[in-house]
Amino acid sequence: MFLNPAFTGQIGEDLFRLNAHARNQWSGLSGADGKFLYETRSGGVDLSLMKRRFGVGLYIMQDVAGGGIFSTTQGNLSMSYSFIMGDNVLSFGGQGLYNLTQLNPNDPRWVTGSQFLEPSNSYFDFNAGVNFKWDLYYLTADIGLASNNLIQAPQRFSQSGTQGLQVPRSYKAYTLLDFDMTERMKLLPGFYGSFQAVSTNFVMGTNFSYKLLKGGTYGNSIIMGVWFRTNDGNLESVIPKFGMKMNKLQIMGSYDANVSLSKAGSSKYLNGITNTFEISIIFTGKPKVTPPLLEDDFILNPRY
Repeated sequence: MFLNPAFTGQIGEDLFRLNAHARNQWSGLSGADGKFLYETRSGGVDLSLMKRRFGVGLYIMQDVAGGGIFSTTQGNLSMSYSFIMGDNVLSFGGQGLYNLTQLNPNDPRWVTGSQFLEPSNSYFDFNAGVNFKWDLYYLTADIGLASNNLIQAPQRFSQSGTQGLQVPRSYKAYTLLDFDMTERMKLLPGFYGSFQAVSTNFVMGTNFSYKLLKGGTYGNSIIMGVWFRTNDGNLESVIPKFGMKMNKLQIMGSYDANVSLSKAGSSKYLNGITNTFEISIIFTGKPKVTPPLLEDDFILNPRY
């Protein structure tokens, strides 16, 4: 749902999906004093309804910078509708968001001059996207486009009466592949690009999944991968990943090895090791309903 609201409710044969995510960023830099300069927490739930045609979900994310000097909390209500064409699925999604920013105006690190900072500010906006799932039996591809901040609501941080600056629209494009190499092995390469104002960000790489036991739709698998991120045309990070999938529970972790701290050159504040870690947990499932409740004619034709 964070990548594209069109993914809301796209859970295959399952009814619901729960997810949680945590990222702790940049603890080893000079001036950080062993603390993480940026921390992100998020969680969400989405449901698949109307025989996988309709999806609804809620996604909440919070960013905290500088140990609480500035924070952003965002709630996203997502809906999607899918056109099922054989094994292929075309999905459209919309997402209403509420954004709350909070800051500590008394922190000495702010340099405000004659301006007085506003402790909190909020705005509403809208995201939208489209995704096409192309199933070629041994290869499944998700190809999509999405855009955030379509209304470009203004964001204000001062109490001077100004209306603030509009949050620029961002645009995302991606291709995610799922290739069955053998009965046990999968290759999961992908490419993602985002654009906002004058900033560009690209992520590319692949995961490799190995199922420990043959047979069955689900099972225990080991997942490994390596990804690369560029920022404004420069290689920024190499990201190794490792995780496990246990039936319908998936746990993934990664370490973000930053190779280009400062585009402008030497900076005393940016010396050191970045130490950025991520972990994500995803669980899917559906309630167990035993016959005869699954039979359409049960009420009119009960069976004893």
